[in-house]
Amino acid sequence: MNSLKEAFSRKNMLKNLNFFGELNLGLILTAVGIVYFKNPNHFAFGGTSGLSILLADLFPRINVGGFTDWVTGDPSPLVCDPDAAYYTGHPGDLILMGIETARNHATAISSLVADEEGRTVDYLLCSNTDNLLNFPAGAYCYTNQRLIRIFGWE
Repeated sequence: MNSLKEAFSRKNMLKNLNFFGELNLGLILTAVGIVYFKNPNHFAFGGTSGLSILLADLFPRINVGGFTDWVTGDPSPLVCDPDAAYYTGHPGDLILMGIETARNHATAISSLVADEEGRTVDYLLCSNTDNLLNFPAGAYCYTNQRLIRIFGWE
């Protein structure tokens, strides 16, 4: 009980508040430096951020929407069926999500949720963006969802 009182003492609260302020100021300055100096001048330092800057500069259309355009093909799809009925997916197929269009976020189906009659009613998804494993598709905040059936993936 004493350690709890000590943790919430005025001295420790001010110390934690000071740390919180310094940490956020550092994050803001880092973001400003990246947005206004590093990216516009095409500085690419090492690591993932440097590689991301190089790839974004070399391939500006490669994002979730650009990738979707490439794999779905026009007039015939290359590696998938972009117009599959929503509840015909299997583990390994993709769900694309978004607010207005399904082009903002991509997840992989890890498992199916079925009713008593064996019909698929939802998908459990693996999303590395939010570190979510077996997260229900119906619980995502994105209202526009689209199934992409991968050819030969059953």
